[in-house]
Amino acid sequence: MKLFIPFLLALLVLSCASETEQKSLNQIAEIYKAKTAYSKGFNSNVGEKTIRNFKITASESKLLDSLRPELSSSNIALLVYEGFTSEEKETYDEIKVDILNLKKDTASFVFQLPVLEKLSKKSTAFKQFSENILLRKYNLLDSIKNAADFKTPISKSIEDLMQKNEAVFGELITYCPISLAETEDEISGIYQYRGLFIYKNDAIPYLVAVDATEGKDKMIGYKINK
Repeated sequence: MKLFIPFLLALLVLSCASETEQKSLNQIAEIYKAKTAYSKGFNSNVGEKTIRNFKITASESKLLDSLRPELSSSNIALLVYEGFTSEEKETYDEIKVDILNLKKDTASFVFQLPVLEKLSKKSTAFKQFSENILLRKYNLLDSIKNAADFKTPISKSIEDLMQKNEAVFGELITYCPISLAETEDEISGIYQYRGLFIYKNDAIPYLVAVDATEGKDKMIGYKINK
C-alpha cells in the first residue's frame, strides 16, 4: 500500500523587483533611513490554494529601533501595498515584513492584502490632513473631519500651532508616515495613522485617528506634538 503524505511547499521566486516595487523599497529606505531587501515566494499546501507573498526586510534604522515593530511594520506593509500596480495587487495574497534591529533581533509580521486594502482606504484622511497642512491650505481641514467629533472649527488653531512650530523648528519641508496602530474606544475600533512633520531643524510626531467602521472614513481626532 502506498502512503501519500501531504506536504507544504515553500519556495522563493528569484525575480527582480518591478519598477513600482523598487520605488516602494526606496521610499521606505528614505523614510526610515534603513537598508531594505526583498524576496518573492509562495506557500503551497497540497490540495489547498497557493499563497503568494512579497517579503520586505528593513534593517539598520535608528528610527525603526525607536518604534514598536508591530506598528511600524503595518505602515511598511501599507506603503508596499500602495506602491503595487493593479496587476500586482492581484498577483500577491500577502505581504511579509521583517524588521531587523541594530542588535540583530528580528520581528516578523504578515499582512493579508484585503486588510491592507481597507487600511489604504482609511488612510485618505491622514493624507489629506498632512497635504493640506504642508500646502498651507488650512481652510480645507474642517472638511475632512467628522463634525460630530469636533465641537469647534480646527483650521485656525492648527494654523496657529504650525506657525509657532515653524518659528521654533524652521520651515516645514515635508511629512512622512511612520506607523499605524489599531485601538478602540467604547463605541468602535480606531485606526491611528502616525507620521512626522519634517521641519528644517527637527521632526515632530503627529497622528490622525479614523473610525475603523466601514463607510466612516472622516477624521475623528488628531494630535500634533509641539
